[in-house]
Amino acid sequence: MEGEKRDEHMMEIQRTSSLPHDLIIEVLSRVPPKSLSRFRCVSKQWYLLLTHDHEFIVRHSKWSKKNPLLLTRRYILDENCETSKTKATVELTSVNLDGNVTDKFKIVIDGLIQTFISCGPLSLICCNYSLYLCNPSFHELVRVPYRSRIFLQNVGIGYIPSSSEYKIVHLFEAPRLGDRNMVCEVLTFTHTGKISFGSWRGCRDCPWSACTEKSPLCVHGNIYWARSSGRKERSILSFDLEKEDFSIINYPSCDFKTYSFLEFTGIKESLFVVGCSAETSTMDVWLLDKDEKSWVLEHRISLFPFAVNFLISSDNQSDEILIHTEQKGLTGYNLSNQTSRRIKYFEGVRSYNKPCLYHYSISPLCITTYDQ
Repeated sequence: MEGEKRDEHMMEIQRTSSLPHDLIIEVLSRVPPKSLSRFRCVSKQWYLLLTHDHEFIVRHSKWSKKNPLLLTRRYILDENCETSKTKATVELTSVNLDGNVTDKFKIVIDGLIQTFISCGPLSLICCNYSLYLCNPSFHELVRVPYRSRIFLQNVGIGYIPSSSEYKIVHLFEAPRLGDRNMVCEVLTFTHTGKISFGSWRGCRDCPWSACTEKSPLCVHGNIYWARSSGRKERSILSFDLEKEDFSIINYPSCDFKTYSFLEFTGIKESLFVVGCSAETSTMDVWLLDKDEKSWVLEHRISLFPFAVNFLISSDNQSDEILIHTEQKGLTGYNLSNQTSRRIKYFEGVRSYNKPCLYHYSISPLCITTYDQ
């Protein structure tokens, strides 16, 4: 019945626009969310099209994932050129992969940012004792209730497509468990719902430690942490969001000394490890097989005369890897055709202020928080 009503509304739109349905969907699927939110107010027919038409929602999502945006942050200083000890004003800027600014807005949070990561259309901003969800598409910021005074040292966020749920996962050390164990707590939420202090629940303890120096990454229903930043213990800590199980994935068998860095990233919902050598200006790219048991060396690329400083880890739906070199700054390297493009806006980016990658959302956050 609802489908018949949507068809009637679509026919009404076509009669008034004289454009075929497919063309209307194709055009609207490329329109930014802020403009779409205004289009919803045109009429009831347009509202239903932009909020309930399955073909439009799917097509807009595919286009958004293929055209991700980089989100950067910059502290706004007071008249004394300082940041407040209790509050921080942060300017968030969205930049496309051509280096053009598409949006800019300000938020106010409790202190300096310790973790700045993304998952799909959402960004997770973590201070020492406070946590925020940000939807850049609609300039939304929601403070996540968190009662504990435990330092938020290692927080990740992931998405489960089968249930349309997000999970925030917090790992922290507990003396009672020993040096190599971490306590795990999880908060589950949807795009529209309620979260409170009581929404957090304990999960099984993690029998391994995770590195706090590198941000976690969600790829295809799993959150990955670097287990160690040292040379002796190279492995990846994996958390299955559905089963809520931890496991360890060893890095590819290689001579670690040959690489200036070895980091993981996501490409088209698969986990990759990228190793770069400053001496030879080469980049090796390994793909983890579907069973998470072995690595396959997919690419060995010469970047001469450029040396890679660091990688922007992300779950990119294209074949691009985002790398930073001293000579060219932030660069998108396409693995398929082995071409690169310079993203000029990020000439001053460093490893401590890396941007995160997100894609447009056509739905605002409708989350209600309450202190119970």
